[in-house]
Amino acid sequence: NTFLAVIKDRLMNVFLWKIIGAEGVGILGWAQKWAQAPLRFFMDPVMKVTFPAYSRIQTNKETLNKAIEKTLFFVSFLTFPMLIGAVVLIKPLIFLIPKYQKWEVAILAFGLYAFNSAWGAVTTPLTNALSAVGKIKTVFKLMIMWTGLTWIFYPLFAFKFGYNGVAAASALVSISSIVAIIIAQKTFGFSFWSSINKSFSASLLMGGFLFFATPLFARNFFSLISLILLGGGFYLGLIYFLTKGEIINDVKLLWRQFRAGRS
Repeated sequence: NTFLAVIKDRLMNVFLWKIIGAEGVGILGWAQKWAQAPLRFFMDPVMKVTFPAYSRIQTNKETLNKAIEKTLFFVSFLTFPMLIGAVVLIKPLIFLIPKYQKWEVAILAFGLYAFNSAWGAVTTPLTNALSAVGKIKTVFKLMIMWTGLTWIFYPLFAFKFGYNGVAAASALVSISSIVAIIIAQKTFGFSFWSSINKSFSASLLMGGFLFFATPLFARNFFSLISLILLGGGFYLGLIYFLTKGEIINDVKLLWRQFRAGRS
């Protein structure tokens, strides 16, 4: 899987350099780095904690399903609003920070990579769970599928549309994560949509709020920060309403487990 990841990502970057040039690769690198930042920030700790946990409880199907559902909820709860908020606010943020204005050309690519990251946020915990219970061959086949799709669509879209075409191909390939979700659901029997629907709905509503509020209030850097805080409060209020307050108990439980793990 690690070898395939190198072929899929690192070697592809070298190949793309020949098609879109160093400038195009640089633009994509910036867009991909910041679009994946929320995912990387939360996903690495989650992977370290959940892999051994899934492995230990794999014989208890009901407990394993609940653990997977809670993982999906918390990952989507943390990453979805950050990704949607970033897509909405990236343009005013770039214009308010002079040294970032050169990255205006990367806004479209950033949005497409953010779409990719949203899929990764729900797919990575599931492939992690499959690996934890010994379904290594299944994960390997998924990696072959993603590597093949990457090498088909990335060069094709790069030749046709340039660096934005590469980002569009990334978004298109990410949709194939539906296959991983279907396999995981058949393997474990958990409820996928009910695990993410509240975070997804609240994030979309928050994104709509920021979209309409940004032209009115994002006049300077201070007002933009205030708008981000207001959007975060709006999102948390929606989550509290949609979960009927259960989020408070879940956060307390997660915090106790985190402290127990550190002691």
